[in-house]
Amino acid sequence: MQISNEQKHSLKRAKGDQKLVALALLMFCCISFNWAKAQQHHSVSNLEDIRLKQSIKNLENGFSTPPDSAKPWVNMWWFNEVMPANITQHLTELK
Repeated sequence: MQISNEQKHSLKRAKGDQKLVALALLMFCCISFNWAKAQQHHSVSNLEDIRLKQSIKNLENGFSTPPDSAKPWVNMWWFNEVMPANITQHLTELK
């Protein structure tokens, strides 16, 4: 069986096309992988931003309305006369 020059040329072109398709497929896979990686990093970055904003908001709320355990306290030392009227007066002055 004899192959004509035109068939040989057609086979060479087909092999070249196969190489081109394989190269295009490889490039597509690389680009898709890098894009997916970038999207994953972007979503992680957004999640970190959300967590950071939430923790800043919690910190601001903690300073504006601190819990009772974090509020300052006073230890009263009573000297001289301790009478109910004096205690009531001091406690009302503290509020």
